[in-house]
Amino acid sequence: MGTDFNKAFEFVIRWEGYKSEDSSDPGGRTIFGISSKSHPQEVREMWNLSKDKALDQAKEIYRVEYWEASGCNLLTEPFDMIVFDTAVNMGVSMAKSFITDSYDWKDYLLLRASWYFAKRKQYPQFIFGWFNRVFDLWETARRHG
Repeated sequence: MGTDFNKAFEFVIRWEGYKSEDSSDPGGRTIFGISSKSHPQEVREMWNLSKDKALDQAKEIYRVEYWEASGCNLLTEPFDMIVFDTAVNMGVSMAKSFITDSYDWKDYLLLRASWYFAKRKQYPQFIFGWFNRVFDLWETARRHG
């Protein structure tokens, strides 16, 4: 129907990276963007796996808990990739609420950027990365959508 899940997953992984133990990250220890706050046992297990095996496990978590849970498999391109990336970055409920409050994918991304702007004082170390991610998503959607 819309974007291939694999294409959307590649976008997300490019931004999420591999392993992180940033003490200022509220998600705690992460591997491929899977946080120990949300998935403590999975992150513990994945941390010691080979990079490829950990990536496979992360991909399955993303497919079920973010792509399908957000209804991305029912959305058209590029809206599906945008909602998926938002679900990963901000949570499924936030991703779904932006759908209700937006007219199209451009409006959706502006709502997302506005939320980041509102949180800039709470998470100043992440603001530039968040905005760069939105700009990259905008450009990707514009080229492919």
